[in-house]
Amino acid sequence: LDEATGKLTALNCGDSRSLVVTSQGGVKFVTQDHTPQFDEERLREGKEAGLGYSLPKCRVSRWSISVGVYEYSVARSLEGPMATSKGIVSDPDVSELSVDAGETMISASDGLWEVMDSNEVALDLHKMKTEEGMSAKEAAKALCNMAMKKGTSDNVSAVVVYL
Repeated sequence: LDEATGKLTALNCGDSRSLVVTSQGGVKFVTQDHTPQFDEERLREGKEAGLGYSLPKCRVSRWSISVGVYEYSVARSLEGPMATSKGIVSDPDVSELSVDAGETMISASDGLWEVMDSNEVALDLHKMKTEEGMSAKEAAKALCNMAMKKGTSDNVSAVVVYL
């Protein structure tokens, strides 16, 4: 965050998502999820070019690709040479946007987004901040606990920043 200009630069790669929530609890900005379904055309072209992975498949509402003995639910990862040699790219999306005082940013792993959508998280964050007086740290912990109670099947981590 450049406090002088009010510009926020967000980088996203892999199985995380970031939001900027307005001071009224609406979603102002959301990053693009990097699922195999999202990058299906690029993955299909790589498969045709001989890269060693499967085409994206969906099982129990989860998209994945097979790379050797591994299953990846992302089409982009910062994992390293083995994954990138098989078509998993490590290029992040980079976004720059103007933010205002009173807004909130959250970055969380897919364990949260698996059981909560962006609008639900935005409204919950707004309530935690304005009605319950929670700190950003408390709000992040509360959202992770909510995801666990909702039965997420993946790891959950979140960072909340009050702008």
